[in-house]
Amino acid sequence: MKNSKSNKVVATRIQNYPEEKEFTSFLIDDQWLVVDPTNPDNSTTFSLKKLFEGMSIEYEITMKLIILAQLKTNENKIYSKVGSLKTLATQISICTRILKAMGFDSLKDINAKNVNDFFNQLIKKIDGDLYAMCTIRVAVMKFLTESSRANNNYPDGPTVQITWDGFLDSVKPTVTKVLSWPEWQAGGTLGGFPIEYALVILDESLKIINDKESTKIAKAHLYGMKNAQVQDSSIKMKDFFQIFNGLYLRKCGYDKTGFFIENNRKNASNLKIYQSDSLAKKQWKTFTIAKCIYDKYLELGGRSEVFKNFLTIVKLNKLIQNILYACTANIQILSGIRKSELDSLKRSSFKKELNGDLFFTSSIKKTNHSIDTVRMISNVAWDAVELAKSLHVTGNHQNNDSSLDRLFKINVPYRTTHISGNSWWGDKNKTGLTCWMNAILVKRVENIDLNSFPNATSHRFRHTWVEIALRRFDGNVPEAIRQYFRHSYGSKNTMAYVNGKVKQELPQLERDYIRELIGRAASGKEEFYGPIGTYLLQRVKELDVLTDENIEELANEFDVLEPHEYGYCMIRKEQKTQAKCYDKKTNSPNYNAARFKHCGACVGNLRMANHKDSILRIGMREQEVIESRKSKGLMFLADQSQKILMLCESAIKQMDNKIPVSIIDEELNNEHV
Repeated sequence: MKNSKSNKVVATRIQNYPEEKEFTSFLIDDQWLVVDPTNPDNSTTFSLKKLFEGMSIEYEITMKLIILAQLKTNENKIYSKVGSLKTLATQISICTRILKAMGFDSLKDINAKNVNDFFNQLIKKIDGDLYAMCTIRVAVMKFLTESSRANNNYPDGPTVQITWDGFLDSVKPTVTKVLSWPEWQAGGTLGGFPIEYALVILDESLKIINDKESTKIAKAHLYGMKNAQVQDSSIKMKDFFQIFNGLYLRKCGYDKTGFFIENNRKNASNLKIYQSDSLAKKQWKTFTIAKCIYDKYLELGGRSEVFKNFLTIVKLNKLIQNILYACTANIQILSGIRKSELDSLKRSSFKKELNGDLFFTSSIKKTNHSIDTVRMISNVAWDAVELAKSLHVTGNHQNNDSSLDRLFKINVPYRTTHISGNSWWGDKNKTGLTCWMNAILVKRVENIDLNSFPNATSHRFRHTWVEIALRRFDGNVPEAIRQYFRHSYGSKNTMAYVNGKVKQELPQLERDYIRELIGRAASGKEEFYGPIGTYLLQRVKELDVLTDENIEELANEFDVLEPHEYGYCMIRKEQKTQAKCYDKKTNSPNYNAARFKHCGACVGNLRMANHKDSILRIGMREQEVIESRKSKGLMFLADQSQKILMLCESAIKQMDNKIPVSIIDEELNNEHV
């Protein structure tokens, strides 16, 4: 776009919207300099010229602005992976091709009469085959929906509101003529494993990982077998199957005489077999293995006077596989790493710094040419890593080569092949991580239809971590998960991990969550408190019918959504200057300065019933601080704590009475605490 007319259009645009001045060169030029953010010395020129041939200047500016809003720019340079920019360009090319085929040169030509025709052409490739849903979703959500929003100020856009749900309703008849609807959906949701089901799987994995008794039993068997082989090299792998069948359900322990095994022979005169007994000498392998297992169980913290948890090899294998799947699911969901990264993880990949920072090294085939990359890992996943590492117990027959040292391919003394925790599909699609997850959902979710959403894969968990992080203090999130975040989320490395993870997608995920909260406010099934809670409830009451457009309009009023254990920062754009954390130097709120003493009295505060316990803890802590400061004569500081306590009391009062206390909040809002 290098002619006088286009330059004038851009100049007028910048004059009307001076905040876009930094984009001037990008709007005028079709050649963009792209710098790899992981390797600043690596830059390339990316051409957009063919994307807009034959299209209006307004169309070109609109599409460029939407792209630029998703990318980091500085000094006429784009900081992005070229592949990411190519993906966006591909979506524009699809839109451009269909518009031209319909004889249009701008988005404004799309109206209520032809939008369904446009949608049904949009899903078809040049050869007539259908695009996968994930391929076309970006075009609809990032470009068409964005440009069609009311008051979006783009120079071009459809004259009819475009929504994802409306698009799906329109194309469903066309899709189902050639393949089933679930099949089309499964072929392409963009990281789209349902968040509510991911939470169920994560909750189950945390329960398994935190079942200390089961993990003790598993490790006692593994290390007990290894120790027995160390004590007696004549014990071979082939002995374990028969010996454990014989030990199953038998008791053992220590008494005044020493270690014993329950005598399982019928009509036996002696109920216990001791090491000195002749029967023990005849069954010396069984006796040695049983003693080593029980000794290890006690070493791991077991306190049972009588051990009755011997397992058969089949049951032991099932227990270890279950624990390993739980570890894999936990790390996968809470990291969003690619399959190639998951497969490359070694037990030696993980490191904990003295300052508490947690790192892992992996190989990313897609973006880093399988070169090892160092990344942070959340505290929440660290227990899973440690447990998976502890399950690797080699026997005398196994190779200890470091090249086989995979985190999710563990060796055990009773088999020659490893147990795998990162195979998504196993034998005849009846085993594997996906089947394990599906079994959990069938057990925990009543009347679930597994065909109504795509199967779990590494790719579909790419964004789940961030979605969970946004909901980490939500009452709809299982308590076990909220407890994990409550204890570890504030750490430096976890915060850095979230802020760096899918950074470009975070604003969109925040907007999705804002829409969800608005819908929940409208449902009347949940209590919303604080100034924003009161405002949301009032606004939804004003609406006769809650539509996607209404939700979108209301969501557009908000600038940000920041979750805290005591509530949400969900400030309205027009109230940003009233934020307690407002920084006059930057003319914007400093959301990183969030503290309850500021947020509790802020106009952007939203609270829900599940925040009550955290606010109570804050109040109890301040009561102790007040007494301590008064005893030391620190009256000014004691007064500051007293104001925080008043904020807690007003918040609790509102929740207990289930009535808005906006008047109290307004009074406190005038105090700088």
